[in-house]
Amino acid sequence: MKIILSIIFVLKVITVKSDYEVRCPVAAEWRFRGRKFNCGNTQYVCLFRSPGNKNHETCDGLDYSSTGSKLIFEPYFNKALCDYKRYQPFPFSTDGSSKCVFQKSFCNEKGNYVFQTGSRKSDITCGCDLSKGYEFVTKPKNNCFCLPSEEDCSCLKTPCNDKDKQCPSDRDELLTRSLADNHVLTTFVLDRFNNADDDYNGKRHRLKCLYITTILLMFMIAVVFLYA
Repeated sequence: MKIILSIIFVLKVITVKSDYEVRCPVAAEWRFRGRKFNCGNTQYVCLFRSPGNKNHETCDGLDYSSTGSKLIFEPYFNKALCDYKRYQPFPFSTDGSSKCVFQKSFCNEKGNYVFQTGSRKSDITCGCDLSKGYEFVTKPKNNCFCLPSEEDCSCLKTPCNDKDKQCPSDRDELLTRSLADNHVLTTFVLDRFNNADDDYNGKRHRLKCLYITTILLMFMIAVVFLYA
C-alpha cells in the first residue's frame, strides 16, 4: 500500500513540474533570482519566449529596445509591441523588466469618460462629461482632458443655478431660441423685401398707365384740332 501511495506521489510531482509555468519575478527580485543561475549583476534575463509561448530565464545580459516596444526571445532578442493595456514611454531595458513598464490608467470615476485611448508610448486621457454637467475638480493643463498618471481627473457635477455658468442643456436651449429668433428675423426681412418689391412693381405699373393715358389724351386733342 505504501509503495502505491509513493508511486502516486511521484506521479503528481512529475505532473506539477511538467505543468509549471515560469513567471518572471518583479524587478526587485531579479538579483536574487540571478544568483540561482550564477548570473552577474545585470546578466539575468527573464523574457517571453515566442516559439514555446512561455517565459524563459537566461544569463544573456542587458539589452535595449525602442519606446513603445519590449524585447522577447525568438529565440534570440527581438522587438515586440507592447500589450494594448500597457505603454513604454522610454527605451525598454531587459534589466528588471519582462514587459512594458507602465499599465494604462482607467477613466472609471463618476463623470469620467475616455477622451483618447493613448498609444504604446503614452497613457490614456480622461475627460469629464460636460453634457451631464460634470467639470474637473482641479483644472488640468488642457481644458478638454487630463492625464490620470500625472493629474487629478476627478469630476464634480456643478449646479445649474449658477449665474456665471450655464449647463449644456441651458446652452442647447439658448441656441435653439437663438436659431428660432434668427429664423423669425430672416422671415421678417424677406417679407419686407418682397413687399418692397411688390410696391416697386405696383408703382411701375401705375406710372406706365399714366404715360399711356397722357399719350391718348394728346392724340385726341390733335385729332380734334385737325378736324376743327
